[in-house]
Amino acid sequence: MIANLIKDIRSDAKKLVETLTALNNHLSDLEKFTKSVGELTKEIKEMNENIRLLMSIIKELK
Repeated sequence: MIANLIKDIRSDAKKLVETLTALNNHLSDLEKFTKSVGELTKEIKEMNENIRLLMSIIKELK
């Protein structure tokens, strides 16, 4: 009886480790994606600022 209980606990622990490993992998992928989105957002902000500067220069040339 106790041996079966220990066997079940080991089996459940193994499943838990597998699930946590898969979750960790998904979180790592999400972290990479989030970092990429953050970098793109920064680049878009810089482009918008450059466009504003160009517009100011063009207005001054008129």
